Amino acid sequence: MQTIINEYVYTMDVVEQSTRLFCRKMNKWYFIGAFLFVGFYFLLFLLFLHTLFLFMMAILVVAIYVVFFIRERRLIRSEKKRIRLLYPDAPKTRITLGEYVEVQIGDTYKKIDWHAIDKVAQSKTCILLNMDNNVFFPIMKDGFVQGTSQECIQLIETKLKANKNR
Repeated sequence: MQTIINEYVYTMDVVEQSTRLFCRKMNKWYFIGAFLFVGFYFLLFLLFLHTLFLFMMAILVVAIYVVFFIRERRLIRSEKKRIRLLYPDAPKTRITLGEYVEVQIGDTYKKIDWHAIDKVAQSKTCILLNMDNNVFFPIMKDGFVQGTSQECIQLIETKLKANKNR
């Protein structure tokens, strides 16, 4: 069994990057539903050529944008506050991926079974493991002590695929 180790300092920048990725990647159904609704108003506009539908569509697009980004900013702010309360100094974080996902943030250690992880997202700088109750753990792509980001993604996909086949 291959073991991958990732270490980084859990700074406020890491909190912001990972929370933003969580909001944008994990809420894709929100966007799909919202833009289907916008498409419905656009279709009504095309069918009836009534400017009221165009006006309502524009208001809806602005409202979706504002609500999403206000929610994102609020979540980032609350996550930063939570990390400051739990860890006044930026803690060293170590995530070990192997038979289990082992997360150590400062002095706190947690062993997580792969069955608890249901979604994965990635950006240019991090990989995000999301659990079913919207708890997420970032893995920074520049923090690998053992293994690489490609090996990490391959291991995660293998483990998640094995969980789905059970």
